[in-house]
Amino acid sequence: MMPITLQEVCVLLNIALCEDETMTAEMMQRFLQQYAVKGYEVDALSFLVKPVSYHALVMTMHRAVKNVKMRQENCIVVNTDENWRKLSSAEIRYIEVIGHNVYIHLEQEVIRVKGQSLSSLENQLRAVGFLRCNVGYLVNARYITLITSSSVFLGETELKISRSRKKEFLKEVASYAECSR
Repeated sequence: MMPITLQEVCVLLNIALCEDETMTAEMMQRFLQQYAVKGYEVDALSFLVKPVSYHALVMTMHRAVKNVKMRQENCIVVNTDENWRKLSSAEIRYIEVIGHNVYIHLEQEVIRVKGQSLSSLENQLRAVGFLRCNVGYLVNARYITLITSSSVFLGETELKISRSRKKEFLKEVASYAECSR
């Protein structure tokens, strides 16, 4: 088997090793462990020590792909009472279901959505850090400021975490926090 360089792997997986117009996914490879500090100084995604094991490389590449996907600006188009509207996932704090109505909570306004379920919005937004804390809420993880034993806070807004979803929700929050470092 021919040896392959980290750069070649990144080209094959379409991952940027250096800054481009849209995204930076930095990965560092060093001969000596003493350079690990430098990796933290430049906010490297991962630190690989030669000789790089296949498992370590695969894990790092999966993490890089997940990180890139999380950072990409994902937009959704929703039908409101007045018109069709394009929303950036970054501006959505959380999405709520009340009765048969879906409401998207932004920083300064609340939008009532027509013709879309919470599940369909979850399918569109899960890859960019939206998490289900209970049957009625989909939370943008980037806005989470505090989690207690039974609630998640987005600033002053308190949303309940259901007992049946608590374990999975906390696991997803931890995974999001790990990927967004």
